[in-house]
Amino acid sequence: MSRLLLLLTLLVACDHPGTPAGGLFGGGDDDKPDEQDMIAQLEAEPEAPGPAPRMLAPVPPLPNSAWIQVFDRSSRIAHQVHGDGRYLVQVGDGSAQEMPVISREEPERRDLSEVARQRIAQAVHDVRFHTLSPHLPPVEVHPTTGIPTTDVRPLAFSVRDDGSGRVHTVEVKGDLSMPESFGALQPLWTALDDEVFGRWLEEALDR
Repeated sequence: MSRLLLLLTLLVACDHPGTPAGGLFGGGDDDKPDEQDMIAQLEAEPEAPGPAPRMLAPVPPLPNSAWIQVFDRSSRIAHQVHGDGRYLVQVGDGSAQEMPVISREEPERRDLSEVARQRIAQAVHDVRFHTLSPHLPPVEVHPTTGIPTTDVRPLAFSVRDDGSGRVHTVEVKGDLSMPESFGALQPLWTALDDEVFGRWLEEALDR
């Protein structure tokens, strides 16, 4: 009985602030560390290292028969448009595989038509591709709506000049679902999507 009374006394003491019950566990006011000392100690402790950033793959050279290549440096996937109208996709060090184009204007075709090629060539001309800086500044929000980018990929566009054969590469971090995030490359990205990649079809199905 006396043990039960002792336990009840301890419980009541712990439920009332200001009682000396806290001292039973060595936590009295006199033992509390100074707040400023605690802050100084935390500031002095080195921060735990964060996760190492993922290394981006180097941009591969444009194959001799290819006209345009869009390379994702994070996933190591290369999308190649060849001079004869073929569309090939290469993953990492694997072999490039031929894929059908998904054209908005010519949905029945499997390869690039001459008319589609002209549309893409016009976009290359309009953006003055071979005069662009090798690295474009990121566009983090939609310039009109203010919606932030979400699915940002580090992409490298390589284009061979039809006249000189010179290859120029421009890197940009773009949101695949937001053409505006490609900055100066927006017309070219849109043309490639409309004639080759077919993300427009996914968006149409979503709607």
